[in-house]
Amino acid sequence: MNRLIRADFARLFKNTVFYVLLIGFSAAGIIAGSVLSAKLDSFYFEDFLYGAVAFMGLTAAVFVSLFTGTEYSDGTIRNKLTAGHSRAAIYLAHLIVCCAAVLIVALAYMATMIASGAVCGGRLASSPKTFAFFMLCALLVTAAYVTFMNCLSWIISSRAISSVICIIAALVFLFAAAYVNQRLAEPETKDIYVMSDEAGVPAQVETVPNPSYVEGEARETLEFINDVLPSGQGVQMASVPGENWAGVEAPYPVRWICCSLAFCTVMTGAGLLLFKRKEIR
Repeated sequence: MNRLIRADFARLFKNTVFYVLLIGFSAAGIIAGSVLSAKLDSFYFEDFLYGAVAFMGLTAAVFVSLFTGTEYSDGTIRNKLTAGHSRAAIYLAHLIVCCAAVLIVALAYMATMIASGAVCGGRLASSPKTFAFFMLCALLVTAAYVTFMNCLSWIISSRAISSVICIIAALVFLFAAAYVNQRLAEPETKDIYVMSDEAGVPAQVETVPNPSYVEGEARETLEFINDVLPSGQGVQMASVPGENWAGVEAPYPVRWICCSLAFCTVMTGAGLLLFKRKEIR
């Protein structure tokens, strides 16, 4: 499998899409860390760092679908099979390279944002331990996106169709996470103004239960979905204001890490199973 990994890395470093994404995210990191931070009174790295995590699904969708689609369009898969490589080795080697590529893009954004932000007076709101913990969560979320997109890309031979489906899937992930977080954010009670004075100013407020509040098993289910979905974790991290990260405890994302690892394992297993059964023409 080492030969396959080396061959895929060689193809990666000649891939135009990879360099476009790398340059684009590096530029975005510089802009977020310097231009945008210069407009804020207090700048925390967390303000812009985790906001990009929720959108790594689109990045993975674009890169993985195009990079994998080339394997089919150029007939590379048939050549690898003819050379005696197993389908499992081909799939896993490709997955490793795709994960490395998208993680390099993500790290490029993080590194340039922190470097340029530090020059502009940016600082960490959380402790170094908590920061490292959540950075690990962010990278695992990115890897989870890649394993899902890789699974889709290997079972769809057409590069164009694969790209469209992967991008749609990434958007569905985002919308699903936004909806789940919105439902979980509903307050348990709400205020109703029942009386007003002569000037129309509310004079009496009645607190009533909020019918939109989710509780019991339904809430536990939504919380589970929110943690399992890579986009759910991304939206949760992005929704915490920078100054609030000082009170966030590192042990909490242990559940996120477990969910991301489980998601990667399931998607890799499903992709391997489907690819082994796929007819290669």
